[in-house]
Amino acid sequence: MVIGAIYVCPLRGLASLEVPEPERFFRTISAARDLGLKKVLVPVLEESLVETKRAKIKFLDGLVRTLDMAAEARIDAWLIALPQSLLGLSWAAPAMVRAVRDSAAPPVYVDGKVRHLLPLDWWRDPSLVEKKIGLLREILSAVGGHPAAYGFVILNRALEWERPDSQAADFVTKSFAAEIREIDEKIAIYLGFGLSEILDPELGQLLVGQVDGIHLSGLEADPEGINRPRGIEGELVLAGFLGSMASWLFAKPVQVEVGWSPVENEELKEKALDACRILARQSLHGVTWVSLVDPHQLLLTQPPWALREGLESVGLFDKSGDPKKWVGTLIEALSDIEENEKSCEFLDLSLEEYLEDPPMHLTRLWNRFLEAEGFGS
Repeated sequence: MVIGAIYVCPLRGLASLEVPEPERFFRTISAARDLGLKKVLVPVLEESLVETKRAKIKFLDGLVRTLDMAAEARIDAWLIALPQSLLGLSWAAPAMVRAVRDSAAPPVYVDGKVRHLLPLDWWRDPSLVEKKIGLLREILSAVGGHPAAYGFVILNRALEWERPDSQAADFVTKSFAAEIREIDEKIAIYLGFGLSEILDPELGQLLVGQVDGIHLSGLEADPEGINRPRGIEGELVLAGFLGSMASWLFAKPVQVEVGWSPVENEELKEKALDACRILARQSLHGVTWVSLVDPHQLLLTQPPWALREGLESVGLFDKSGDPKKWVGTLIEALSDIEENEKSCEFLDLSLEEYLEDPPMHLTRLWNRFLEAEGFGS
């Protein structure tokens, strides 16, 4: 199992729309590699590329330098290219939202603020689709072929923004994948799915043929009908279950994003270690921790940390850049377990039967999974 983490700069954050501060980035990812992490995922927000020409050039030059440092640290770098969602918050360029405030709309960071705006169905607008593809081309023109660039996560949670029809989604996915493969045929391309795709998988099943794997996120909230044990142990077991479900539904390698729950008293108790072992034996490609390092105090009033209690402390490293004392134990527990050939024995139905009523079957299969793994709720 490949273990990695998302790097959000603890000094610059996300809202600044800047690349990571170089010295802290290199120091942290070098220490992460020494602990056993194999990859670092760096977000590239869409709004970072719609600034002035000078700001865009500065950003892309900084992105190349970021990859240079990953190469020097001997760790694989993945780019989360133009994510729709990150750290529990939606991110969008101004052109991708409707200028209509709605208190019921989910929060989105756009144009320097968190706002409640209705999403725009950009999938149906050829000019906006071409604009997104053009931004991806600009990223590729800067970093394409870089020796540290091992993979891309594309369209992360985009299917949840304004759900497209199958034709539009297929066109955009094919276009993104084709742009990347034109630059580098061997680079890994993962499609970013949220948990909604587990409950409504048919669109995702149409798209996965264009990519190499699935990046599954969304554990900041439990799926409807799932009653999981509290704490980090419950989250890790749920990640194993949902990762196995995604592997089965989409027949692709899956890396699952985890780490929303706090580790109490800076110690992984035996129940949490059991949960690590359950996750590790689910035949997943990898685990991605939601944040590598905690933010500096000055960032706590900024999004996304100001919007979610406890988000400032979910990193594997503290704000000083030192690994937390439980991290080594976590990585060892996730790394040392061989895959279990019987990990999917809880599945007692066909794909066709599951698609008849995904919510009902998901709840039932979750209970079967807990029973099979001997993990009490």
